[in-house]
Amino acid sequence: MGTGKLNIWVSEIQQPCLISNRTWWFTVFDCKGRPFNWCGKKYFAVPGKCGHIEFELPPGMYKIFAHGHPRYVYEDRDVIVKYNIFTEDAIVKINCEETTCVTLYPPSYHRCGYYFLIATLLNMHFSSIDEKKGHNLMKAIHEVLEELPKPIQENETLEFLEKYLKEIAETDDTYKQVHELYSQFKKESK
Repeated sequence: MGTGKLNIWVSEIQQPCLISNRTWWFTVFDCKGRPFNWCGKKYFAVPGKCGHIEFELPPGMYKIFAHGHPRYVYEDRDVIVKYNIFTEDAIVKINCEETTCVTLYPPSYHRCGYYFLIATLLNMHFSSIDEKKGHNLMKAIHEVLEELPKPIQENETLEFLEKYLKEIAETDDTYKQVHELYSQFKKESK
């Protein structure tokens, strides 16, 4: 038929090398960011048990992601405190008569918060976000991250991500400027 198979897996929350036992809802997007529709089927929020689903798709490039159910928060309070119920996106290429496998990862609250801090900082400095509003937003996010319990995975902690930014700054002038801006923000926030 010329189609390819796409097997999508989701790692367990707080255990990136294990596959989840939960049901996740999977979405396949086209290259314009729209949920993919093909041959009468919409690939939007399709449930897959035990962290897995398989789709048959025409050859092409796709963006995929998955989300868990909000009830997971009530079943396991630790989930929402340290992690969220959305995975990171992945880009996949499907070839004719081949199977493509990808594992999606639900990042920690800390990682998502830190990415948002840096994005806000960059947009304050290089774009049009009001500096006072941006600073207040960054301060609030940072305070929330400091209050939350640390994730199990070391590379998901705020401290690790700050150290990572510092090490990158030693090899790249733009990141050096970003690191200096972030360090200045932290000093002013205390």
